[in-house]
Amino acid sequence: MRRVAKQRIRVVLQPGNYWIVDQAINKDADTDAALATCFMRGWVEPLEYAIPSTQLSPDGRLPPNFQFEGEETIYRLTSAGWSAIHRSDMIAICALLIAAMSFVVAVGGRLLH
Repeated sequence: MRRVAKQRIRVVLQPGNYWIVDQAINKDADTDAALATCFMRGWVEPLEYAIPSTQLSPDGRLPPNFQFEGEETIYRLTSAGWSAIHRSDMIAICALLIAAMSFVVAVGGRLLH
């Protein structure tokens, strides 16, 4: 998920609105399984299906005789994914525990008087 969060659109090539994605995730069997798990949990969602894709050369230039190698799906993080990355659920649990303890102390103080 953190690799999905680091993706950035560097340039949009015209004509055709082709996105050049900086720090794009590498696609392999492990990545596909991780994305499917994150999708199942609601942490990522497909943004676009069947996007033409290829790798740039190591120096960042388009390869000679440029052609797309295949098609991939682009994923984006949902708000639940951002919460999972930043561990926001732990903050909510702590806030709930503090509120419950405050309620118990208030009721206990009222019953003792």
